[in-house]
Parts: sequence; structure tokens; C-alpha cells
Amino acid sequence: MSWGRRARFVAVAGALAGAIAFACAGGNDAPTWSLAKAEYDRYGNSAVLVPGNDTRTNLLLLLADGGQPLTLSQTDDGQAPFFSWADLRDGVSPPGEYANESAGPSRCQSNTQGTEDFVAAVRGAKGLAPGEATALIAARQAFTPHCAEKIAGPGFPPVRSVMGREFAAYLDAAENFYGGDFDAATHGFASLTSATDPWVRETATYMVPRTAINKAVIAGIDEYGWMEPDKVDGAAARAAGAGFRSYLQTYPRGRYAESARGLMRRVHWLSGDKAALGQELGFLLGRTADPDERIEVIQETDNRLFEGGAGTPSDPLLLAVADLQRMRIGGPISQAELERQRPFFAGHEALFDYLRAARALFVRNAPRDVLQIIPDRAKQPRFSTVQFSRQMLRGFALAALKDRNTRGFLLDLLPGAKGMYQRDAVELALAMNDERTGNLASVFAPGSAVRNASVREILLSRTAGPDLLRRQATTAPTIREKQAALYVLLAKELGRGMYADWLRDVQRVPAGATTEGYYQAPELGAGYDATAVPLGMFVRPASLGEYGCAPLIQTVGALAQRPSSSRDRLCLAEFMREQGFDWWEYDRPLEPGSLAGTKSLFPGQPYSRLEVYKAVMNDPAASADDKAFALYRAVRCYAPSGSNSCGGTEVSVATRKAWHDRLKASYPQSTWAKSLRYYW
Repeated sequence: MSWGRRARFVAVAGALAGAIAFACAGGNDAPTWSLAKAEYDRYGNSAVLVPGNDTRTNLLLLLADGGQPLTLSQTDDGQAPFFSWADLRDGVSPPGEYANESAGPSRCQSNTQGTEDFVAAVRGAKGLAPGEATALIAARQAFTPHCAEKIAGPGFPPVRSVMGREFAAYLDAAENFYGGDFDAATHGFASLTSATDPWVRETATYMVPRTAINKAVIAGIDEYGWMEPDKVDGAAARAAGAGFRSYLQTYPRGRYAESARGLMRRVHWLSGDKAALGQELGFLLGRTADPDERIEVIQETDNRLFEGGAGTPSDPLLLAVADLQRMRIGGPISQAELERQRPFFAGHEALFDYLRAARALFVRNAPRDVLQIIPDRAKQPRFSTVQFSRQMLRGFALAALKDRNTRGFLLDLLPGAKGMYQRDAVELALAMNDERTGNLASVFAPGSAVRNASVREILLSRTAGPDLLRRQATTAPTIREKQAALYVLLAKELGRGMYADWLRDVQRVPAGATTEGYYQAPELGAGYDATAVPLGMFVRPASLGEYGCAPLIQTVGALAQRPSSSRDRLCLAEFMREQGFDWWEYDRPLEPGSLAGTKSLFPGQPYSRLEVYKAVMNDPAASADDKAFALYRAVRCYAPSGSNSCGGTEVSVATRKAWHDRLKASYPQSTWAKSLRYYW
């Protein structure tokens, strides 16, 4: 299974020089911005077969190598190189009605087709008395079952002939089946397995095990409608398996043969026979070409085979996915066990060698072994999933070893990276390499191979220094990137006291720039946003905050002349408070090992209002009003939760009480003393 509840926030032992990522924390839809993932990342799937991908993604990518390439309406919206399974699924197969992923579809799904088949069989029957066909058809068409509750059936129609009574008995058994009385239904269908009419005889033979499998499933469904496999009726499941095998032996090309084979997968699942289940699913996946059907089978495979570990399927693609799943965070798969699987990969030797190399990297932290297993084949006109994953894994190993040829190798990959999301993955790897080798400017150089808008903006917002930001504010290839670079530059200059630089750079804000909204770079999970950045907030003529401050440009102009001015420092703090710059996200790098995980190249320390208030309240040159306002704001940094929202060094409750008491005692007539009633 690959859902978020399995995510463990455990660091990768011996992280490979930034190549292996940490698991993504938090409950939003943000991926971890790295490719070589040893832990499951729900929203961070990529075109590379890695343990961190959803098992369904890895399976679909592998199936695409078998002559059924993925087709997805993908636009260059900057969201790649990552996607969730839902994104991929809906792109390949547009959203529709999905069955209960736990227990499977309701037995009532067959009622409509069952009615049509019954009517056709009655009309073709030889031996019914006059009027019986009409009565039987009317009775079946009047029957509308509801599988959630027992409802009245059609009743026994008025028939006298032997064949008529067989059809009527079938209706009675069907009523019990849909109504959930499985014992009565089994007895009724079993009595008809030697019926005179061939349709009744075959259908009853099929319905006996179908009734048994439904009895087995119902016993394991909890009050919320989800399956608990350990509570299923094992005897009923075994009886169903024997019945389906008997049916297929008697009717190998029967009208229900395909359904019986499909239900045998459910028998294997409920019986815990994952080897047989894997064999059936592998066979089915190999012959399913329809995108909708393929998605359904992949979902079934994930729910029933990979839940709790898939064991050792004999199908090479399923086995590869299971092995990658087991490699998450140094998984338990051993070298000897992997070698024992070699015969299963006959004809898939490249995939097997990839698994050997993946184990070397993700389990053993041995990047040099990867280079021995996977030769350099970067220069190809096009890559299959396995070919691409092999070369990207080699790139991960080169990066882990800090090999100076890493960049050239990744550039060689780009021309052939034509598959879905492949180019974006290479661009991310290239950007990470440039960042870590002190070559960040190459990402933004004219003609750079890194075109992905999200990758570029993440580096600008987190890592870039003032010179690069200033350059991109003028020369970036898109309006969004220009605006984002200027926004980050102005915000960081303000917070670090670079007032003269800010006054020059703020002149770049275009006339009519919006003041609406807020800035968010794409790594936080909202996807790439190409809308305008609120640069107008820096040039608004309005006064600042609650302290009667001049507009921001005047305030910064005053600070440029006199940086120690307590009033102007408080006024700048009001701007930072109103615009949400407390604990500003982009003052911090992302996780070590991910894009923008290195130290920022922007000099100085992140801004803290709390430290400003501490300085002003203790500044001998500050006025009484300034000190009162600083004390008031410092206490309110902890309102209302008792947690500091203003940054800087934490203080104790006793310190906050002392500030509160000092404000009340020293400045009792100030507006701020009168309005502050608590300390937090």
C-alpha cells in the first residue's frame, strides 16, 4: 500500500551527498524536492523508478515499456517534475466512477445484465407452457434489488411446467442472493446445477461459488464499509475457489468464464495466497490495453497484492515494484534474496540489474557499486522507463560521489529525455548539481537547460543572493520570474537592513503593480502560480500599521539616513507584521538533500520583530511612546496562544509578565498600556 499513513519521518542513513531526500512532513500536498527518494512521497512521484514513488506509479511506468506508452495531456505549467498518483491516473484515464477500493464492486452491479440474460434465456427456452414466458419475464423485470438491505422479491410466478419451475426457482435463488441470504441462495442455485435448460444449468453452476465469495466478503466488511481481510469467512472463500475451478473445468469457454477468472483473484486475496494472486494479476495486466481497465487493475493490484507487502510475485514487473517498495528507508531485502529472483527476470535483465543498483544505492549506500552495475548510456535518442531510470540512478551515484563529470552526464541525458516528465526530472537533477557545486548562476544563464519554472523560482526564493535576484528581476525569461525575483529581493533587503539598496531596487516596481494577494513559491504544494506577484505592496502610499507611521518608502528613506531610529524601526516592524513577514518561509532552506537545501547566498540574518522590540524597549535614546509601543507589541507576539509569532529568541512567561508590568507601571497613560489586558 502506498498511502500517506505509511510515511515515516526518518532520515536516510548516510544521505548520499544530498541525493537522497528526507520524507516530506506536514499534511499538505507538497513534495520533497529531490528525486532519489528512499521513502514514500505521496505528491512527489517522478518519471524515475524509485522506492519513494507510489507503487501504482511504478507499475504504470513499467507497463508503459511493454508497448502501451503513456499518453497524458501535459502542459508546461511548471508543476513537473513531480505528480501524485491521482494526477497520473486522471491524466491517463479521465475521472469516472471508481469501485470500492477495499471490498470491490457491489453484487448488485450485475442486476441489469442479469435481467437481460434471463429474459433472453426465457425467450429462447423450449418447453415452457403457454403464458409462462410472459409471467417469468414480468417477474424478473419487476425485481429491483437493493444490496444494502433485504427487500421484497417478485414472488413465485404462476408456472407449472418443469422448465418453468426451474426458471422460477432460479428467480427465487436470485432474490435471496441480492437480498443477502446467502445460505438460501446457495441451496437454491445448487439444486439447479443439473437443470433441464442449459442457461439455468450453467448460470446456477456459476452462481454457487459467486454466492460463496459474497458470503466470504460480507463477513469481513466493517461498519464503515471497509474490508478487514482477517475477518472474512475462510470456509466460504475456499468453497468459492473450488466452485469457480469446477465451473471453469466444465465450461472453459462459458459465458461467465472471464468473470469466474476475475473472481478467482478475489478468492486468492481473501485466502492470503499472494503468489497465485500475483500470477493472475500479472497475466491480466499483460493483456489489458484499455487505459480505464488498466487503471482499475493497477488499483486492484495495489489494494490486494501490495497491501502489507507483496511477497515474491512471479511476474517480473510486479516483482520489481514489490522490491522497490521493500527498499524504502533501507528496507529488508537482502542481496541473496534478490539474486534468487534472477530467474523471474529472464528477458528483463536490464530491469533486474536496475534493482541490483537501486539496492546498492538505497539500502547499502554504495554509489560506487551503482557505477559498476550500470554503464554510461546517457546519449540515446529516446529512453524507455527502465532505460531512463538506469541512467538517472547512475546520475544519483555520480552526485553522491561528487564526481566532476556529473553535470556533463546530465546534459547528455537531456536530448533523449522525451518521455512524460523525463526532461523535468533531468532539469531538477541538473539544478541541484549546480546549486551544490557553487554554480547556481548557471541555472539562470542565457540558454540554460533548466527551463522548469518551479525549479527556477524555488532557487530564487530560497537560495539566490542579491546580485542574482537583481539580475533576474530585469532579464528573466518570464514576467512571473522577474516579479518573483524582485519581490524576494525587496523583502530580504528590508529584513536585513539593506536600506540604500532597497531604495534603488524598489524603483524597478512597475507602475500599477498589484497589491492584492500574497507571494507563494511552488514548493509549498499549491502548484505553480503564474499570476502576478503583489509588488505594489512595497510602494503603497498608505500609512503603516497602528502607530501613525509614514508610508514604507518614507520610512525606509529615514532608516537609510538613521538606521538606529527607534520610531522608524518600529514602523518597519509594522509593515512586516501587516504583510506577514514573521517567520518568513523563504528565509529558510528546504530539507537537506533537496533542491534549495543549501545555505542561502543572501547575506545577513532573517528579520525578527521581537528582537526589534527588545532593542527599542531598552534603547536609552528611544522616546517613552516608542518604548511603550515596543513593550506592547513584544507581549502581543505571544498572543493568543502563548507561542511566539514574531521570530527571534524565545522568552519565558516570567519575562513577558515583566514586560506587561513595566508597561503598566512606567507608561500607565499610554494607549498601549490601557489596551493591553493580558500577558500570554
